[in-house]
Amino acid sequence: MKNIIINLCICLVVLGYVGGVGETETEKLLESDVNPAIIPISNENEVNDEILENATMPAVASVSLVNETVVIEENVNITTKATKVDCKARELSVDENPTVFIVNSSVMLGAVVPETNISANECALVLFFAPWCHFSALAAPHFNALARLYPTFHLFAINAIKFNGLNTRYGIAAVPTLVLFHNGRAIAKFNETVYSLDNFVQFVGKYTSSQTDGIINVTSADFFGPLPSTPSNETDYVLIIVWTFIFACATFGFVKSTFCCRIVEVIRNNWREAEAQHEHVE
Repeated sequence: MKNIIINLCICLVVLGYVGGVGETETEKLLESDVNPAIIPISNENEVNDEILENATMPAVASVSLVNETVVIEENVNITTKATKVDCKARELSVDENPTVFIVNSSVMLGAVVPETNISANECALVLFFAPWCHFSALAAPHFNALARLYPTFHLFAINAIKFNGLNTRYGIAAVPTLVLFHNGRAIAKFNETVYSLDNFVQFVGKYTSSQTDGIINVTSADFFGPLPSTPSNETDYVLIIVWTFIFACATFGFVKSTFCCRIVEVIRNNWREAEAQHEHVE
């Protein structure tokens, strides 16, 4: 009975508190209704301002993005044009015909010395090759034809195997490799997989403003030199040393293996049995 009375008292207290809160909320609502025309107008203006701001922001952003895109495209075009260098025409004697010069390392270093005079604009194409390399032989006639198409260029070919001191200096990792020099500095390297005359012309036109002089074709004379179009049959001593080293390592590993020890042990046992049987027969 006492518990029932206590629960009823608690319920009455809670109901009284809820009623007081409800009256307070009702009074607040009535106070807000006193000037109904003032508050909605200010809220409506704020909402309209926010709508206008939100409506104008995308347009401004789109304009700025368009302007940024235009600026970026203009910069890209300027950079692309700036990558092309001018090549000054070298002087040729009356009886001199443009050709490829096969040089050694000393002549090569003397020919591509960095120029302090920026306006010199001397261009050179250097092919690093190997005489026994079939790919170098395939690229040879196409490189020989470049001398006829670009008479203003210096064209050199160097044996990258014999004069390997220049490989590290110019980043030569394989042969054949074609490198373009401007004022004695390497500015571009041919990265195509097919070494053809058309690709060579596209490579030169990509980095220089020079134009071809004549018809772009490979003639029969280009196969006869100066750069040979047939691989040489010279003995590769480095390859012989490598194979000898591999054979020696394989032999040493086989001798130290358990399989070899078992074979030797079987041969010894058979030999001993044969000797013992021979002594028994005697």
